[in-house]
Amino acid sequence: FDMNIERTVSWMDAGDVAAYFNIQLTNYIKIVAYKSENKITNTGDKAWTKEGGLVSVWMLGCFNPTPPTTVFIPYKQDAEGTIVNDEYFGKIPTDRLIKENGIIYFKIDGLYRSKLGLPASRATDICGSYDSLKGVLTILWCSLPETPSVYVNGQWGPQENPFAGDVINSYNDGPVEDGSIMGPFYEIETSSPGAELAPGASLVHTQKVIHIQGKDKQLAPIVQDLFGADLNVIKTKFQ
Repeated sequence: FDMNIERTVSWMDAGDVAAYFNIQLTNYIKIVAYKSENKITNTGDKAWTKEGGLVSVWMLGCFNPTPPTTVFIPYKQDAEGTIVNDEYFGKIPTDRLIKENGIIYFKIDGLYRSKLGLPASRATDICGSYDSLKGVLTILWCSLPETPSVYVNGQWGPQENPFAGDVINSYNDGPVEDGSIMGPFYEIETSSPGAELAPGASLVHTQKVIHIQGKDKQLAPIVQDLFGADLNVIKTKFQ
């Protein structure tokens, strides 16, 4: 693959976040937010096709876990196909993964290595996590294609369908077989579609990451507005 990569990272202030997501932010919360625009261009003389293999933009947000952190991911209830793929590092136990009423809940503590993914048919453009120990709500938004697209399969090893990949992923770190651990850390990840690009054509994948720290009563309306979810349910799901 001959390609050019351009990445632009820009700061978002509270006004930008409030305007984009149409939410109210008080003066008594702390916020850190940024946007990244990631562009790949086929600079070769051959088209990129599924027959020859595809590349995609893969964005990994790596954060610090705490015992009560929970990742929560909305999914389309009226779609067909698998709701959540939890086969990356073996089946995730039911006391760490719950899916109900249009939301996937994933226990994040840095103590059990596991990963899940949300297929394209089920994915929306937003997901998040809540660390009730530090009072930090993390919101992650990504651009989605206007038409159905293929996604690269990110599981290890040969795949029967290499283009049945996931749009959103989350990873909880934990010890491997010899007891060592990379972090601990956790991830919320997004991917662009597989880039079927003619020579000179480009694909842009945009991601926004917002960290908001405040009290539950300040954060709960934001979670309700953006996710249609109850912050207290998220906070207590694995207690």
